[in-house]
Amino acid sequence: MSHIEVLIVPLLMLADYGLTMVGASLYGRTAAQRAAYELNPLFKSAVGKLQIVNVRHILSTALIGLLLWQMAEINEVVFQAMLGGLSAAFALVISIHVANIGCLLLNRRWPDEVKGQLQTSERHRLASTAIRMTALTLPFFLLASLAPNAVSLGAAAGALWMALVPVIWLRNLDAKKAKTMIAQGTQACSFCERPSQSGQRLITSPRAMICDECVTTCVEVLAAQPVPGDARSAQSMPEAPAIAVAA
Repeated sequence: MSHIEVLIVPLLMLADYGLTMVGASLYGRTAAQRAAYELNPLFKSAVGKLQIVNVRHILSTALIGLLLWQMAEINEVVFQAMLGGLSAAFALVISIHVANIGCLLLNRRWPDEVKGQLQTSERHRLASTAIRMTALTLPFFLLASLAPNAVSLGAAAGALWMALVPVIWLRNLDAKKAKTMIAQGTQACSFCERPSQSGQRLITSPRAMICDECVTTCVEVLAAQPVPGDARSAQSMPEAPAIAVAA
């Protein structure tokens, strides 16, 4: 059975990487600035170096194309759902690239219309991307509700997954930052952001830290606003992560 539409996803993936290179080259002149344009931690280094031929990306593109081709021969419904999901996911990314490149070109064309310098952290870029991706999922869910089929439902699922990816990267970034601070001895409360050198004790977990003063504040807030009819039992609560008191 011929499934020429299998080529759609690999072509979208190649277009995604090519547009990433274009956007990164417009975004910054140094490798660090260009790497900041790419949010995927797996490809930051390659984008910073403007590495056109990326073996990792080529292999992943070929693998997904092969998987789609195999699924087209095995199960048509699953194939259509996968095709819709992957196409929607990479179409969202490409739309973000096109908008970014257009804005960067506009800044170069009208440099006098842009004043000052705006610097954003990687954390802010990930959060803002998650917000934009979430907004762009709405048409896919509307289409899936009006014309439910394997392709439209897969597209809605793919769009939702692509909106969740920046959130996952953001959580990983926060966890990495917390581990780095612990390793360097520069621990700080995740709530008030005061360092441990300020005199308060810190309670640490794998992803966050809280000082004794913020704990006291939280206790006071919870005591002032009790939850009525709270029938939760210890058995229904999820297992708490490992915590420790920083020295």
